[in-house]
Amino acid sequence: MSSLAISKILTLLIYLGLSLLIAVLFKLSIKAKNQDKQIHFFNKKINNKIIYYFIIYFVFIIFACFRTIAPGIGGADTQTYINYFNMFQYTPFFSLNNLLLNSYEYLFYNLMFLIRTLGGNFFVFSFIIYSIIIIALIYVVDKNIKNEKQWMWLILLFLPLLKSLNIVRNIVSASIGFVALEFLKDNNSKNFWILAIAAFLNHYIAIILIIFYFFCKYFPEKILLDNKKVLFLNGLIIIASITFLPLAKLILSISGFSGYLNKIEISLWGYIPIVFFYILMLYDSKFKNYLKDIKHFIYYKMMIFLSFILPIFILLNGASRILLFFEIPRYILYSDMYMFFKSKISSNYLKVYEILTTIFIVLWLIFRIVRMWEGYDLVPYYNNLF
Repeated sequence: MSSLAISKILTLLIYLGLSLLIAVLFKLSIKAKNQDKQIHFFNKKINNKIIYYFIIYFVFIIFACFRTIAPGIGGADTQTYINYFNMFQYTPFFSLNNLLLNSYEYLFYNLMFLIRTLGGNFFVFSFIIYSIIIIALIYVVDKNIKNEKQWMWLILLFLPLLKSLNIVRNIVSASIGFVALEFLKDNNSKNFWILAIAAFLNHYIAIILIIFYFFCKYFPEKILLDNKKVLFLNGLIIIASITFLPLAKLILSISGFSGYLNKIEISLWGYIPIVFFYILMLYDSKFKNYLKDIKHFIYYKMMIFLSFILPIFILLNGASRILLFFEIPRYILYSDMYMFFKSKISSNYLKVYEILTTIFIVLWLIFRIVRMWEGYDLVPYYNNLF
């Protein structure tokens, strides 16, 4: 076996170990949160969950910020960002290219410029960016996962963390978007818009959050709750996407998204789980009421929204970037499905249900990691500290 093959195997084991570690730490944090155990810190009482959140934060910062970066190591785009950091100058807020979404994003690249101007280096920039990502994930999990039995779905949280080693600009924008969706869920439009605009100014593809806002506000709920009408629209959109594809490509060819048109992202295996969970979501009408009861109905709307736009973006080769903005909410919805259908299973088969679900999650994680190797050159992984 070659040294490269050994490095790939060891990398996979590192990734699996970290994903499991983070999930277990989140499980312990959920348990601490529910038991309301507290510690004293400078005369203040703090829930024990903060301890586990700090460990999760610390583990990921060590993993991401101290990784070795070299040709073919540490993320294919990372060296490009280092070059940008070393040479980038201030970019104005308004320009014609901004209107065409064809310029450097204002917040992301000007943060580079600010840090360099203040004497910082790329490590400082990475530390800030990765802190935003992990704090956003912790915030969303803390808000939504109340039952520690959902913990195995948190194994998948490692996927956006892993992708951030390469496409960090997209992931930091998506992470801000995760929090923005939480405010939208709570009907806090003001904070949603602040964060959605911040996400947009980090990556223009975050415009999908704004489109989703208007979908949530104005798309008739009576249609959303009618499976026949939803499926009819799904079919209609697929036909329309194919019919108007040349026009869509012409429009995008003059925008900042023109680069996506030369890529091929159609992956049958990659979309099978999404389609499966979509069908499962529509299967039992009581699931919609369940989501309303736990105040997660926005995630139902999210899946319908994705079912409408994915055919378009699959054909335009931008589906993977769009999915990133709904990745953690999708995992939360899947964990809700898990709990909903678990309540309907006989106690004799509960253990089998749990084991099969865990096996599926781990296999899906491995599949996605392997696909990332091919697409984003994330192997091998080395750390400067050990």
